[in-house]
Amino acid sequence: MANMEDLLHGIKEFQKNLDKNLDHQDIDDFRILLNDSVDREYQRLKELSKSVSKDNAQYLDYLEGKRESAVFISFLGDELSILALYKKVEIQTLRIIKSHIPLLFKDGKNKRTPYYDFLKNRVKTKLPSFAIENISCYDAFNELRLLNNSIKHDGLVSEDLSQSYPEWGKAGAELKGFGDAYIRLLPEIKIFVSDLVETVYAPSVPPNNKEKTN
Repeated sequence: MANMEDLLHGIKEFQKNLDKNLDHQDIDDFRILLNDSVDREYQRLKELSKSVSKDNAQYLDYLEGKRESAVFISFLGDELSILALYKKVEIQTLRIIKSHIPLLFKDGKNKRTPYYDFLKNRVKTKLPSFAIENISCYDAFNELRLLNNSIKHDGLVSEDLSQSYPEWGKAGAELKGFGDAYIRLLPEIKIFVSDLVETVYAPSVPPNNKEKTN
């Protein structure tokens, strides 16, 4: 019996460790491929411009526009990286919460509740000790959340982002620096996901919040 309990405990720990790991390899691969492609194209256009006579102003302007387009594509790639990272966090954490506190999903209200409101308010209805603000590296998650919202709404610094993280500038300012933000936030976002999963897995989840079986 003890061996069976040890085996089940080992399986649970193995699954928990899998769940605690935020897989971002696909985002990183996308960034590498895109940035390498953009860099090659930018350098090609730059070298091509050097071979064109200054008298051919129209063609030089055309090549300059192509270089600006390459830079913009790189900007879009960094922007998409932020959106993808936040979406990965949302999908992974909701899946784990659903598997451990399924009654939260029985009434269907979660489908109408924004993700952050769900974490902040809905989870504690079944797990009173849960507080999203107490999860390790919450500040990085909150910055990522506000960045995600600003990108999706109008691409400008939102009032909430400006007030909470003034280094992004005043409300209404142009958003930029997504690539640096992704690199800076990623390590802490991984810690946030890991600690959130650890909290949801903890024995403090009341048994009556688990799905009842016949």
